[in-house]
Amino acid sequence: MLDVELLAPAGSFKAAQYAIEEGADALYLGLSGVSMRPRRAEFDKEELDKTIKLIHSKGKKAYVVANIFPKSYDVDFFKDALEDIYRMEADAIVVSDIWSLRYVKDNFKNIEAHVSIQASVSSDKTAAFYERNGADVIVVSRSMPNLEDIKRIRKAVSCRLEVFAHGGICFMYDGNCYMSSHFEQKIKFDKERNIHRVYGQNNTKGECHLVCKRPFELRENGSTLAKGCLMRRNDQVGLRDLPLYIESGINIFKLEGRAMADNYVKRAVKLYRQAIDTYLNDSAGYTVAEKWLSQAEDLKEYRLEYERKWKIK
Repeated sequence: MLDVELLAPAGSFKAAQYAIEEGADALYLGLSGVSMRPRRAEFDKEELDKTIKLIHSKGKKAYVVANIFPKSYDVDFFKDALEDIYRMEADAIVVSDIWSLRYVKDNFKNIEAHVSIQASVSSDKTAAFYERNGADVIVVSRSMPNLEDIKRIRKAVSCRLEVFAHGGICFMYDGNCYMSSHFEQKIKFDKERNIHRVYGQNNTKGECHLVCKRPFELRENGSTLAKGCLMRRNDQVGLRDLPLYIESGINIFKLEGRAMADNYVKRAVKLYRQAIDTYLNDSAGYTVAEKWLSQAEDLKEYRLEYERKWKIK
């Protein structure tokens, strides 16, 4: 039996319920302040504990995201957050930087450590480095140019591999974008850390303003060379590449959506559950149904609505 897992987002308790109902094998969700998402898509401790219990009661896995790049003043707060996640008996903690990975592996037993997409793992050497330092799952970069690179990573490591199967693509490498810091910076009081700190800096704490999705006008010497959403990349839609990913050794297929509407999660999980099951039941006869492509277009409309809500388009 192939080890293939559908991983769904949960930015709310309702989204978690929908993902479970539609057949997700595992869910990823974040604890407030440490999970690279705006607070509206994160859980406080009580909500997180309640949601993890729901996920486990249905026989599913809960991967809790703690993938900020902690600054020195974040460390104590971050350690406390990891302790909370561990006590809630999450199946995995998803981290971005090497210190976070080692801290999880050195201090907690019986919990997996997953290397986040924010780490932009894009080579076999980098993947092998993370595995040597304890990674149980590595999420390969969304900017991976082709399947040959994934195959090289697969040969280099024995841990499970995860890909971003559906959703919006950043213009920059994940975790390395500074555009938001130039677009908007604010000094705000962080009650949880009891300090004033800068928000909007290099996307290391989920304060992305989606600058690359906005319309621009490119001008030179007073003349307009181009205008529109010049940095926007096409959404990732992994339906056609699903067999190639599985045959290349990918184990986990991740859907975006913690900050998206609950109904987006419901429809996305239903779509990819159908596609994965179709392949697993008849790999040789797998074809992409026309209705799936139509459903994928509907999901794109949800994304555009989300961007319009935040005055992106």
